[in-house]
Amino acid sequence: MKSVYNQTSARLQNIGNLMAKINQAKDPGDKEDLANRIAIEQATLAANIQAMEAYQKISQDEIRHAALEAKKEWACAQFNTQDTCF
Repeated sequence: MKSVYNQTSARLQNIGNLMAKINQAKDPGDKEDLANRIAIEQATLAANIQAMEAYQKISQDEIRHAALEAKKEWACAQFNTQDTCF
């Protein structure tokens, strides 16, 4: 997670640098090249965000599943009922 955060920070900083360069560029070709580089950085950031959201959902699902299993185990230990025990 920390590496993704560091990569994201670096990409945001790179976008800022590219935006500063695009404002200083005089040649239309240079401006277009810089704009394309910005678009690539933005696309990569969007992909990273989607991946992080997927990881977050998987983690939340795993936590819910573990909590449910813990409740079942507790019920079995407390009440020793065959229909709820494994």
